[in-house]
Amino acid sequence: MATAQEQVGLSAMGLDCDLNQVSVYRYRVTIESGVDENESQVQQTRKAARLAARSNRWQPVTDWDHYTVVALQHLDSLNIDAFGFKCFLESEGEVVLEAAKENERAAIERLLNQDLHRAAFNLARNQDPSIGRPLKASRHPSGWVEIEEANPSERIRAKSAYLDLFKTLQITPELLPNGQAILGLSVRHKICAKDGITLDWVI
Repeated sequence: MATAQEQVGLSAMGLDCDLNQVSVYRYRVTIESGVDENESQVQQTRKAARLAARSNRWQPVTDWDHYTVVALQHLDSLNIDAFGFKCFLESEGEVVLEAAKENERAAIERLLNQDLHRAAFNLARNQDPSIGRPLKASRHPSGWVEIEEANPSERIRAKSAYLDLFKTLQITPELLPNGQAILGLSVRHKICAKDGITLDWVI
């Protein structure tokens, strides 16, 4: 008989590492142009962090304070110019983030999530079709990473002329105040219309 865990496809695992203290590189953000007056300081800083990551081979970068970002590795590209947004990053040296402090723990968690996405993306990109099913990777703004099979799932026996089911793995990181990182795992299936089919959902 299947356990409740197997029925809902939920699980969790702890990372074999101590993230109680994490050394990062801190940068002061100076925005030169492209400011959206409707965005808060947090939103502007996170935009700068996202574009800085993009300009530095997707190294994990996140906001720490207003107009201050931190990165796991030294950033080579400090002049950011993308999508009409221009800013400059000024290095302020290395600092240590502590999981015991709530705002710093949240920053570590965001960096961990970005690193997970980078690993998932590399897994999908380097997947050998001859030994495994093609994969796609994505990261949700709410803080979780998803790995999806690019081909319809073979686990579900029910067939449809209009729908395909795709198996996905959702990974949600959580960092505890003691530095222990927990990965929440959720295996589920996504329902999508087949190519050439348009569906109207009626509720």
